[in-house]
Amino acid sequence: MREWMVSFTNMTSNFAGVPLAFAFIIILGFNGSLTLLLKQWGIIDSFNVYGIQGLMLIYTYFQIPLGILLLFPAFSALKPEWEEAAFTMGASRLEYWRRVAIPVMLPALLGTLTILFANAMGAYASAYALTVGNYNLVTIRIGQLVVGDIFFQPNMAAALSVLLIVILSFVTAVYRFLLRRSYHAA
Repeated sequence: MREWMVSFTNMTSNFAGVPLAFAFIIILGFNGSLTLLLKQWGIIDSFNVYGIQGLMLIYTYFQIPLGILLLFPAFSALKPEWEEAAFTMGASRLEYWRRVAIPVMLPALLGTLTILFANAMGAYASAYALTVGNYNLVTIRIGQLVVGDIFFQPNMAAALSVLLIVILSFVTAVYRFLLRRSYHAA
């Protein structure tokens, strides 16, 4: 089961960019097969894959598998003896997770969240292909300023790029700090 899960999450986390956006458009676009089916069954009235709903769905699609892959080592750090010891001392499953597992995994969880944030901040192709630049994401804005369809402002694009680098450098520093504190890195 574990090997299948690793293979599946690896495949889905690497299926991103323009092909992912087109797959979502084919399945969930205005005349997408799943959209038409859900409308026919009365489950949804309207769904716009080209808007914020589609962006949230596509980001969730490629972020969750990546998060799972990043958390596998943290789950491996949990020793069965700790769970047995907690149960022997009268702890419930919830108490085990609250008092043992989550504190051990917290640095890895926070580190994974920072990496997912950095991944989301840098995503360009999926978001642009899905929204055609209609949403003001930092990476899309940088691309628009460089291409110059409306305004050619390479200096503003450079400033936004530096700001993005500063933010992502900070996120990377936080991740490195959390990784050093994590149990599985010790």
